[in-house]
Amino acid sequence: MLQIAGRAQPGLAERWREALLVLSPPEELSLASDAALRAANGDIAGGLAIIDQLKSRAVSEPDDPMRRRDAILLDRWRARVAAGAAAAG
Repeated sequence: MLQIAGRAQPGLAERWREALLVLSPPEELSLASDAALRAANGDIAGGLAIIDQLKSRAVSEPDDPMRRRDAILLDRWRARVAAGAAAAG
């Protein structure tokens, strides 16, 4: 997801999302692909809102080490998306 969002290539993000949906992914993965696609298409606010939603899910299970790691990675992703938006304009 970070690679797709970081490259800001909507075509790549859309192809990846289409391939992912064929697999019936877990809801978090589907949401993450939505966030990447929105950010790649310039809907920064929409992408950030979904990242925030994913983060709130991650921190709802603070005793799970994987969820704590997820929260850290989501913070990094959010910072990259926000920084990219600030740099663009």
